[in-house]
Amino acid sequence: MNRSAIFLGFILILAVIVPQQVFAYKLETEWERSFDIGKDPEFILKNVNGRIEVEGWDRDEIWVMAEITIRASSRTKAERIFKKIDFEVDADRHEVFVRADLPKMNSGSFFGLLGGNRESINISYHVKVPYRTHFELESVNGRITVEDVEGIFLVKTVNGGIDLDLEGGAGDISTVNGGIDCDLKRFPIGGELNVKTVNGSVDLNLPDDTGAVLDARTMNGRVRLDFRLKDVSYRKKRKLKGVIGDGDGYINVRTTNGGIDIDRL
Repeated sequence: MNRSAIFLGFILILAVIVPQQVFAYKLETEWERSFDIGKDPEFILKNVNGRIEVEGWDRDEIWVMAEITIRASSRTKAERIFKKIDFEVDADRHEVFVRADLPKMNSGSFFGLLGGNRESINISYHVKVPYRTHFELESVNGRITVEDVEGIFLVKTVNGGIDLDLEGGAGDISTVNGGIDCDLKRFPIGGELNVKTVNGSVDLNLPDDTGAVLDARTMNGRVRLDFRLKDVSYRKKRKLKGVIGDGDGYINVRTTNGGIDIDRL
């Protein structure tokens, strides 16, 4: 047998062995807290790996539930990792801040993988907030969804899409690898909305009475607008700028690889 055949055989053996040893044990558990809150509260959540789901409800209370999944080579290692997770919480009647401080993970070298030394933590959040809540949601790897909430917002992830179905508000929405889908039932007078992705499309649905200077651009894709555009600075296949409605607010939409659709609700 020649060297290339031996090497190929070695790779095939690794392909079978490594996946079986890397994560031999999975630990799943939950963390839950609730907070009494006053009028027009602010909720801040910072995450690393895992989705974030936020829903509005008719209570003066913020409820947070975290689903924790730890993968390791053994139960002992998984439990050791879990004991090192510390949820940082800062809460009063006006603001709730939540973040999980995570231990450093062994991502695994090549030979470490053979020994089953890779570890991972995934925390997915399910949150309920009063219908009128300002919110700031950040993640690195994970999808973010919000529905039935109104307020000023910042929603940011790196690897994951963003889905917002909001009663109203304005703010910033951004991701790098993922699409953005936003339904905004009310856009405030003089409000500012910034929507940005790199690899993904943008679907933005706005109320019929929206008033704003609109600036939308893509590098690879096209821009489609369902509103009448006035005071046009430019209107081309990949970019447009002008005024919709009374022009009191400002809406900025950007993507690099993907189309932009701006429609009426």
